Amino acid sequence: VRLVGRMMNKAERITDVRFILDDGTGRIEVNRWANETSDNTEMGLVKDGDYVIVNGGLKGFQGKRHIVAYSVRLVTNYNDITHHFLYCIYVHLDLAKAKKSATQPQVTANASTWNQAPPPNNQVV
Repeated sequence: VRLVGRMMNKAERITDVRFILDDGTGRIEVNRWANETSDNTEMGLVKDGDYVIVNGGLKGFQGKRHIVAYSVRLVTNYNDITHHFLYCIYVHLDLAKAKKSATQPQVTANASTWNQAPPPNNQVV
């Protein structure tokens, strides 16, 4: 997954860095494991309140979802934030449209019923 949001409640430990990511639609816990020194350098560049781009995987543990981050980058071009919000709106509308079309009955037309009037009544009263 790719998320863009504000970093909150950053907690650094020897093995990992945990924080909450708030993207404006909700909050989710993110964990970035420190495997190499470059990982520590990457996480040292960001602080609470910064907008970041997180690439990672969605995981679940004991019924709670969280993100295991592969990379956390500081947002330097704020058009990334606008782009992310517009993409979220697009996906929401696209999914709502698909759901609406799936719940409506589909009208099918065939040659025997298409554009036919009822048969005429030829009885004289």
